[in-house]
Amino acid sequence: HKVLNLLLTYDPKSLDPAIGLYAAQVKVVVECLFEPLVRFDFETQSAVPALARSWEVSPDGLVWTFKLRDDVVWSDGVPVTAHDVEFSFKRLVDPAVASPLSGRLILLKGAKEVLSGESNDLSSIGVEALDDYTVRFTLAYPAPYFLVLVASLGFPVPQHAVEEYGEEWTDPANIVTDGPFLMKNFIHYNKIDLVKNPDYYDAQNVDIDEVHFIYVDSESTGLAMYEAGEVDTASVPFAEIDRVKSDPVLSKEFVSVPWLATQEVQFN
Repeated sequence: HKVLNLLLTYDPKSLDPAIGLYAAQVKVVVECLFEPLVRFDFETQSAVPALARSWEVSPDGLVWTFKLRDDVVWSDGVPVTAHDVEFSFKRLVDPAVASPLSGRLILLKGAKEVLSGESNDLSSIGVEALDDYTVRFTLAYPAPYFLVLVASLGFPVPQHAVEEYGEEWTDPANIVTDGPFLMKNFIHYNKIDLVKNPDYYDAQNVDIDEVHFIYVDSESTGLAMYEAGEVDTASVPFAEIDRVKSDPVLSKEFVSVPWLATQEVQFN
């Protein structure tokens, strides 16, 4: 029985992919619960199949057609279909949802007009289910990075559950997911407990039985919990780096990686 204990220093306002994916820590929880259309493989630096088995792009780079797996089900037993994908991408752009990710989809045909308020017709947005397991995206301009974009925000949500429960659809009593883990409970500013999803299409390759996300309000508290063996990973505050590097045990467990980021300074 394998259990993974992780830290959250940020309390997720929502586990709705349209909202939660904006915060890096919450993205980890969302990726446990929901299956993306495609996944980004950091070793090969390319998009790989997930919910979509395959895809093709038109010669002009404007039309992307994805073929979906037909063996993925939501946790209430309803099949995951291309209609969920269409609904989810249009929902990301919908100003009423106010997704912080919406601006990234400005490359979809019709999205700019909806986001700017010129149009309120969500049906004009360039994503369409051709049948239950085929979905077509039409772009406003060619974008070779479209697959990477889809891998970062393309986590379809269950149309039937969202329409039934509205903003409460991600409450523990209502949430419907399709990822490698199921939500057991979620107590704000405390913890999120997940258990392995036996109905996940790739369950045989999920090696962990439970994941516990434990909320702490500071990195130093998290590091102390790591040293006490209460969690399996922690970030090291700047003030503690010298101590960690000189510690005979912790220095062997310390990993430093480059952080690829774009930052800006805004002048008032």
